[in-house]
Amino acid sequence: MKKILFFMAVVFSILFISCGKSAKKSSAIYQDLAYAEPQEAAVYNSGITMSSMRKATVNNEIADMDVAYEMEESVEVPAAGVERKLIKNGYVNLNVPSFDSIEMQVQNYAKLYGGYITNTYLSENNYSAEIKIPSVNFENAMNNVGTLGEVKNRSQNANDVTEEFYDLETRINTKKILKDKFENYLKQAASVKDLLDIERQLNNVVTELESMEGRMKRLSNQIDYSTININAVLPTGFVDTGYNWPDIKEDFRKMGVNIVQFFEGLLVIVVYLIIYGIPLIAICALLYWLLFGKIGLLVKLFKRISRK
Repeated sequence: MKKILFFMAVVFSILFISCGKSAKKSSAIYQDLAYAEPQEAAVYNSGITMSSMRKATVNNEIADMDVAYEMEESVEVPAAGVERKLIKNGYVNLNVPSFDSIEMQVQNYAKLYGGYITNTYLSENNYSAEIKIPSVNFENAMNNVGTLGEVKNRSQNANDVTEEFYDLETRINTKKILKDKFENYLKQAASVKDLLDIERQLNNVVTELESMEGRMKRLSNQIDYSTININAVLPTGFVDTGYNWPDIKEDFRKMGVNIVQFFEGLLVIVVYLIIYGIPLIAICALLYWLLFGKIGLLVKLFKRISRK
């Protein structure tokens, strides 16, 4: 009997120790998760660039999330060492003698500077095109746009997105570290509940990471490729086939049509006056005759009131 009781006590002791370790492990995971979320928000506001985090990751092979956050908060990139990120746009208005070859000229112009055409529009007296040019060639392309025609006016501007670029880069790097950490937690999950909770947070991180990477791709493309908008017109009085000589016969015909339309309008006014004006005048005359004329009903009424 004593042996049986001793055996049961040993079994219960082993089970109790195992449950304690499992609970401790699960609690540790939740503590890390609870710590990770507020720290992630703190990292977003730190203004640290991804280059500093990448350097720390490569040199030290960060495995612990807490250490990663502490490093991000302590590292600062000197302003002098930051490469400026600019989105450049140029606008050009041209006079061209003809539209026969303008599209081919613009294509060759774009290829000359390593760019390409994204949109074009052509009408009887107007041609426009949007060209993407590598930012390193933007200035040269704008300076030589006169090869396409006579430059009427041109302008350019640059939008500084340095802060936005490096902030987004930092967020992406932080999300990647957090994603790796959650994936490790997922392997260590001690229960179904832990597994589901970690998967939910991991999915949220992956969704946000994909969205940020998409924004970064679009922003990088705008930085790497500047935009030049070209608008070309023919000189005044010209069409695509040459000078537009005035058609005297057509001009006289239009003048005759305008004169006829004027007299038609005048005739309509006279008819309206006859139809509606004469009866209206007759009614007004009758009212005057009854109230103020020979009969003078209104006048007689005022006289009677005044006598009383």
